[in-house]
Amino acid sequence: MMTFQHRLNRSLHKYSGLACLPLFLLLAISGILLNHPEWVRNLSIPGQFLPVSHQYDNWNRAIWRTTVRNGDHIYVGGKAGVWYSSDGGSHFSPLQNGYPANPYDQDTFSLIRFHSEDSADLFAGTRRGLYRYDEGTNRWTNIPFPGKEVMAVADLSQVGDRLLVFTQQSCYVLRASADELETTAFPLSFAPQDEPQTTRLFQILLRLHSGAILGPPGGLLVDIGGLILVFLCTTGILIWLLRRRRLPLRRLRSSLSWMYRKHLSLGILFLPLLIVITLTGVLIRPPFLTSIASLSVPAKVLSAQNGSNWIPRIDKVHHQPQTNSLLLATRAGFFSGPDDFSTPFVKLPINVPHSSMGVTVMAEVDDTTLLIGSFRGLYLWNRDTLTSEPVFSRQR
Repeated sequence: MMTFQHRLNRSLHKYSGLACLPLFLLLAISGILLNHPEWVRNLSIPGQFLPVSHQYDNWNRAIWRTTVRNGDHIYVGGKAGVWYSSDGGSHFSPLQNGYPANPYDQDTFSLIRFHSEDSADLFAGTRRGLYRYDEGTNRWTNIPFPGKEVMAVADLSQVGDRLLVFTQQSCYVLRASADELETTAFPLSFAPQDEPQTTRLFQILLRLHSGAILGPPGGLLVDIGGLILVFLCTTGILIWLLRRRRLPLRRLRSSLSWMYRKHLSLGILFLPLLIVITLTGVLIRPPFLTSIASLSVPAKVLSAQNGSNWIPRIDKVHHQPQTNSLLLATRAGFFSGPDDFSTPFVKLPINVPHSSMGVTVMAEVDDTTLLIGSFRGLYLWNRDTLTSEPVFSRQR
């Protein structure tokens, strides 16, 4: 005989599952697609179908994150690609000829005017790679990376006659000549630190959620977990619908016995994986993200994937010509090294709060001051005094 507790547990499982079934299906399917953005990168929907808070209005939501200006001529880049103004910013028009067609690949992280002896070419770093703009033909041209692998460009910086093209964990050097462009890879290395290297807990949870912490096998495992969740939702609703038709239990078991067995056995077998995916998914999104945003863990959890040469994720790069050095803003802090990459990059004790989502602004104000910004705020950092202060409190 079924006990009261057993009946209660079955009822809780059934009705909570039915209530959350649309959400579970949406999370499972969207999670698999997010693990494989190349499957849907060419698909888009009209912006008016999105909630008002997710629609572009007055250059918000990172539609404008990088700028190149020459007098009244202004180029701005962001999630909607590159736009151009010839009247000081009163009117803008998109530069789309030759640029990626879909919104996902149009996302532009960096613009730079690369000055050589006889030209000043505009380059854009996008999610799809590096693009060069020809003002004569009004057309963009993609510059492929060695091996023709598509990689997102995090930032661009000019050092002498070289254009440094930084991806999230690598650097490529591009030299311009009169008739061709040559791209070669530069090795990145980071000096061992006296103190244990750390990385944000958010990064660990994000990699756990996607399975990336285990490499390609981990991504496949998470995909299987998503498919199992779809199967559990589908079989659960079918079992409930057939029961509501008041079919005899013997007939139901004889025709759908495999469904009962698989629903139960697969649910139990994959329960730990589904719990990990669920908990990490909850923690990497607001409001729970704010509770772990400042927490760090040993970086060796991630460095094991990359061998002995640990390379943090790069967000922004700033060239300091007065010292012939580069300052890298990464998810593991700020690092400095020579602009010829002759020695490893060394971590700097820059006391500027920055978000776990990375630094989004790093620009020179004067010879001693850098402007550094993220979702934690906008700060002025002084190289001489090694101090920082919020921008808006200084303005007040």
